[in-house]
Amino acid sequence: MKVIFVCLGNICRSPMAEAMFKDMVASAGLSSQIQIDSAATSTYELGSSPDSRTVKELAKHGLPATGMIARQLDATDFNSADLILVMDENNLRDAKKMAPDKNSADKVKLVYSLTPGKENYVVADPWYTGDFAKTYADLSEALPHWLEYLKKRIK
Repeated sequence: MKVIFVCLGNICRSPMAEAMFKDMVASAGLSSQIQIDSAATSTYELGSSPDSRTVKELAKHGLPATGMIARQLDATDFNSADLILVMDENNLRDAKKMAPDKNSADKVKLVYSLTPGKENYVVADPWYTGDFAKTYADLSEALPHWLEYLKKRIK
């Protein structure tokens, strides 16, 4: 299984989700069965490392942000991914437009879409809000539902 997390620039939310989910998957003993990556819908930050505030927030929780370089979602991603999890409605719209076909577009889901009672909730962009702790808290709430979803599909 392959999961790609997507946000606007691939320097704040999606690398944070990637690092967090890699840790969750490793803790569940599923690293050999679930691949995790992240990408952007835009070209704004191509080649950039994660935002220093993302790195700082992850470090507070003992998680590394090493080796991540911002890149844009592309056709290869749609072909290789089982799930493309986006942070907000703009990412949802843009990622679906980037999809090469309807089956690929159907892989794109809001990261909160499995969270009971919050299916349409979005993870606000901390680049604008400055609240990286809130981003971490939001992802901590949404990501466990995806781990459970994937566990049911790989065993």
